[in-house]
Formats: sequence, C-alpha cells, structure tokens
Amino acid sequence: MLKISEIFHSISGESISQGLPAVFLRLAGCNLSCTYCDTEYARHGTYKEFTIEDAASQCLSFGIPLLIITGGEPLLQEMAVLQLLQACRSIRSIQLETNGTMPIDRVVDTCSVVLDVKTPGAGASAPFLTNNLAQLKDTDDIKFVVTDNNDLSFAAEFSKQYNLFDRPNPPIISPATGYITPQDAADWLIETGFSFRLQLQLHKILWGIKTRR
Repeated sequence: MLKISEIFHSISGESISQGLPAVFLRLAGCNLSCTYCDTEYARHGTYKEFTIEDAASQCLSFGIPLLIITGGEPLLQEMAVLQLLQACRSIRSIQLETNGTMPIDRVVDTCSVVLDVKTPGAGASAPFLTNNLAQLKDTDDIKFVVTDNNDLSFAAEFSKQYNLFDRPNPPIISPATGYITPQDAADWLIETGFSFRLQLQLHKILWGIKTRR
C-alpha cells in the first residue's frame, strides 16, 4: 500500500522537466521539517491508502508521458515506490524528488532523480547522505533551495568539494519564495561566476504561493 497525499496533473515547476505537462503523485510523510516547506499538508495532513495497482492506474489514466513522484519524502515508502515504478514503467519519463537523507541506490536506475541538498537555511534535522552523489546518473539533477547569501555560499562550497560543477547537468540554485529574491540570487551568480543553473519555481509564478496546482 502507498500512503498518498494527492494525485493530480499540472505543469512541472522545477528541475530539468520544468514547463512540461506532468502527473504528480505526492506521497505522505516526511522525515524533515524545512523552514520554507510549502507542502506541510503532505507531511502531517490527511492521506489515502492506495494499492500499487490503483495508484498506477490513476497515474496512467491521464495519458501524460511524465510522472513526478514527490512528497513529503518518497523514500520513506521505498519498497512500495519500487513496486510503483515497475507498475508505471510504460510511462516515458518518471522523475523522483528526494531530500537526500535516505539512500537512493535502489531507485536511481529506475527513474530520473532530483536530489535536494538541504542548505543551512532549511533547518534540516537529518544529515544529507553524501554517498548518494556517487549514485547519480549524468542526467539526474542536484538542487539547492536557498534562503540567503549564507545558503548561496554553502551551495558553492559544497559543489566545489564534491565536483558538482563538473557534471554534465549543472547544479540548480532555487531561491525559496519569500526569502532571498530571484534578483539577489541572480546578482550573486553574476558576481561570483559559479556555474549554477538559476531556476525559479514556475508553478508559484503562474498560480501564486498558496494554490495547489
């Protein structure tokens, strides 16, 4: 069984799939409580239990070739997620978003991974597993959500330490809505010359901060 907060279709707001129509399967539960979390309802709100077959059937029913599995933290339900990935294998592209505090070795070869490295401003309560970095494929994404200049500096130092700037897919800088402004983040990137990809949360630009879409 899968504990699911919601299944819906929209436009991908982040990572390499940004702008593409997508089906979202948001799993319930998370092992972190980030300061800027915009899906607290998935962390401690109501959810429904689905069989693997029913969840896959709903995802496939949209006829959209991109499925994004998100949370919460999907890998809290790792065994069920692995079964879901198998059940949805006919979908052309599947992307899994994870906070990097749990091993990704069992899922990384079955889908695209978006690995979110938590910065100091996130106030994360569990450590990031740096071993996950060695598991990533060249096409996977690494993302830093930043709240201030300290987070930007952390992202730069982390990326240099683990050679993330050498990856074919450059690491992403994503300004947290309501914290650092996109303009300030862009100015910092221009001034420092670091090879991050600046990315704004498209869904919040289109529909606002509070809208679930």
